[in-house]
Amino acid sequence: MGRRYQTAAVIRHLNADDIDSAAAILATAGGPWLRLAFGRNATRGLRSVLSSGLGHDGVTTLVAAHAGNVTGVVRLMTFTPSRSQPIAPVTVRARCAQLVLGQGPLRPGEGYVESIAVFPTARGAGIGRELLVAAITTAREAGATDLTGWVHRRNDPALRLCASIGMDRDPSANRSAPLAYLLGMRAMRLTLPDVRPSG
Repeated sequence: MGRRYQTAAVIRHLNADDIDSAAAILATAGGPWLRLAFGRNATRGLRSVLSSGLGHDGVTTLVAAHAGNVTGVVRLMTFTPSRSQPIAPVTVRARCAQLVLGQGPLRPGEGYVESIAVFPTARGAGIGRELLVAAITTAREAGATDLTGWVHRRNDPALRLCASIGMDRDPSANRSAPLAYLLGMRAMRLTLPDVRPSG
């Protein structure tokens, strides 16, 4: 478990065999949202969330895989005419978390990065950036022109990643979700045509 990953990962869609690993990786991200949504058993709740999104229109979960192991995951929501509403949350607590973050129906052109995480020993190898760039590409292909997500104010690596991609803080979203702001969450926004190429 202490091994560090130095080579590039393969980015692909989540499948049923990945769910346990992906849920465990997302649980390592921690933060107020997970505690609010699932209490102490975040991994079990995340398994249900990931399972509910498989094959669901407008939900894309991508994983980074290296030597057969899942090392990172990103979950993206995009507007589709058949499903503008978010997937029904798996718990009442999860719905409360959606309300805290101001997560309501997506409008045409909107994309939302619900979560992104990299396994601790795989961090620092660019996997998070690869996942986020893949999510941006997917959002564009789905017709999104605007991408948002939430990052905790103390999560410096995630804030640096967002800045490197071209995401800026979104004061209007922060104002519309004051409780999320008080919990330390910061809304980030990217206008997709402005994405910067990887350097």
